[in-house]
Amino acid sequence: MSGLLLVFLIIYPSLHQAFRIAVDKRSSQDDKHFDTVVFAQEWPVTVCKFWMEGLEDQCVYPKQKNRWTVHGIWPRKAGVDYVNFCNTGWNLNPEEIKSLETNLLQAWSGQFLGNTALTYVYWNHEWFKHGTCGVALEPLNSQSKYFSKAIEWNEKYSIADMLDAANILPDDTKEYNPEVFVNAVKAKTGKSAMMGCFLIEGVVYVQELRICFDKQFNLVDCDEPAVDKDCKSSKGVIFPANALV
Repeated sequence: MSGLLLVFLIIYPSLHQAFRIAVDKRSSQDDKHFDTVVFAQEWPVTVCKFWMEGLEDQCVYPKQKNRWTVHGIWPRKAGVDYVNFCNTGWNLNPEEIKSLETNLLQAWSGQFLGNTALTYVYWNHEWFKHGTCGVALEPLNSQSKYFSKAIEWNEKYSIADMLDAANILPDDTKEYNPEVFVNAVKAKTGKSAMMGCFLIEGVVYVQELRICFDKQFNLVDCDEPAVDKDCKSSKGVIFPANALV
């Protein structure tokens, strides 16, 4: 085992504990108000290339071809930042989402080599950081509701379908203008989206697309720049078809 995955496995537990200590020191008066809920979905091939350096051939993808997977549901204070770590004593209870596991492993897997235990670590991180803030909304006020909503939105707001409609297809050599991705999402949702990228060995790859909701779960324009600075490249961005290329 090598590369970023090994680093993740070694340092994640200590980083998570460090987050908890830091957050515990915050004043109880910290403002946990938020205005929007951001739903982030990422392209599994890029995630594999970035996190599984040296192990790309072992990545596990959703059974459905070209399915984008959940990165998270993130409460956000408009124009400011994301609201994080709202309850430092509330870790994920695996039993509460056990009935969702089969669907979650397709919708929100993280491509961790089919390692369910490691995937639960990932889910716990997302719950601990973001889900504990989302519970302020009734439809997200339990672990089962939070993860069920992620599955629901992953199916309802299929990034693959949005890109297919705009004839944007995975290609290991074609360079895309990043604007075409956010435009494809807006064409289907009617609202501005946000795009993120990874820089891997000097090449910019499409990483994720985010759509945004108000607190009643109506689609709204995302308040972040439509194209993240990491996506800016004179050569365009690659929407990879194969993690091994």
